[in-house]
Amino acid sequence: MSDLVFFFSSLNKGPNASDIRRPKLRFRNYLPESQELVPNFVQPPTIEIVPDPFASELQKMGNMDEITVYAPSVALDLKTDIEPKLNILAKRTQRAIVDLIRKRLASSHDGEEL
Repeated sequence: MSDLVFFFSSLNKGPNASDIRRPKLRFRNYLPESQELVPNFVQPPTIEIVPDPFASELQKMGNMDEITVYAPSVALDLKTDIEPKLNILAKRTQRAIVDLIRKRLASSHDGEEL
């Protein structure tokens, strides 16, 4: 540990200590609170507004919002693939419900004595 302390202390001392070039602090995103650091504040760059070269052509073409182009949907493909199978299941479900109702009606009529 003492070797590290000696190493770091020797960086600041010695004949070449003034020759060491250290980076200058620059504050671009905020104004520092310390008055000593205020001269290091750099104004953020301004954004130039560049005119759109196609804006005039788009205005000449008129309102294009009425035309909408949709990419083929994955859901549409699923619907076309699965719809026949769902129709078969719906028919089977309806038959099963009708059979259950018939059985209940038959059992209720058998239980009643006239």
